[in-house]
Amino acid sequence: MRPWFSLDDMPWTKPSHSRGRVDAAGKILSGRALPSGASDLKNAYEIAANWRAAHGYPLYILVKTLHNRAHQVDREAIVVRRLKRMPAIISKLDRFPKMSLATMQDIGGCRAVVRTVRMVDKLVSLYKETSPSTFNVVGGSKNYVAEPKPDGYRSVHLVYQYCGKSQGEAFGGLRIELQLRSRLQHAWATAVEIVDTITGQGLKLGRGADSWRRFFALTGSLTALEEERPPVPNTPTCRNELAAELRDISPLVNFPSVLYALASGVEGIASVRDGALFYILVLDSERMVTHVKGFSAETEAIEEYGNFEQQALGKPHIQTVLVSADSVESLRTAYPNYYMDARVFVRFVQGMLIGRPQRNGLTEVPILEV
Repeated sequence: MRPWFSLDDMPWTKPSHSRGRVDAAGKILSGRALPSGASDLKNAYEIAANWRAAHGYPLYILVKTLHNRAHQVDREAIVVRRLKRMPAIISKLDRFPKMSLATMQDIGGCRAVVRTVRMVDKLVSLYKETSPSTFNVVGGSKNYVAEPKPDGYRSVHLVYQYCGKSQGEAFGGLRIELQLRSRLQHAWATAVEIVDTITGQGLKLGRGADSWRRFFALTGSLTALEEERPPVPNTPTCRNELAAELRDISPLVNFPSVLYALASGVEGIASVRDGALFYILVLDSERMVTHVKGFSAETEAIEEYGNFEQQALGKPHIQTVLVSADSVESLRTAYPNYYMDARVFVRFVQGMLIGRPQRNGLTEVPILEV
């Protein structure tokens, strides 16, 4: 029996404030404007939260089209959606002083991951031929496959503005970002997300250790060459030269042990489920083991973290990482297949380094125990 209503008819959250008030709230949250008091700051959070929630309906509509088109191109396509976390919204407003909260284009976002870059091309063509019903394409769309970012990031971003008249035209003008990636591009992005989220490198913000930044720029080019697409700027264009530099830099970041250890640590935290708010991961690359310990108080976690670091002095194979439960949950939500994607990435890079590309993850590698 069919339900008597559809999700289209649900009482979705609608914008409750003018765009002027939304922008004013964004300025307070980002520190560009000072709140008059605690109530002013609280009100700014409530306005921003309502604005974010209002993107749920146009996001739902766009995802329906994305799901159909992605599976038309690839029956194994993976489609996910998300509303941007409030800390990420505030951080982006802080990084881009001229950006307004009312016009931020990726508060609502959806992603399709297809098997090959040629499938990405086909999917992009479908969207170029016909925009989704009730949406207009707007500025901000970028093809980072044709023109990779200097940090190695590669994906296609399309930005759409909702123009439908559903539910009293309440959602008109809201913007949703659509990302289209190949499996290999997504595996690279997942690896960056794991390292960034758990270690706090800040690679996506242009920060972090030079060794990690160069490593991901090089591997970004490696995936580009594998897909016969333009390499990342300021990296070798020859596969052999890329592999040679990667062999030199991999020991500096302890690849692949660290990536596997971090991914395994997240798995370990997920399995503990003890209500802890902070966790210490102890990565032992010699024994290929990751130990996880949870804490309910930040002060206790920081004190124990210092003890672990002292114990690891003179032991380069031992690394310790302090991570919050919120950070881990955000990673697991945004990248639900993170462990599998990490394996794909490691196998690919290892295969290229030894001169034997390992497509489709056919060659096994050690798995860490937590």
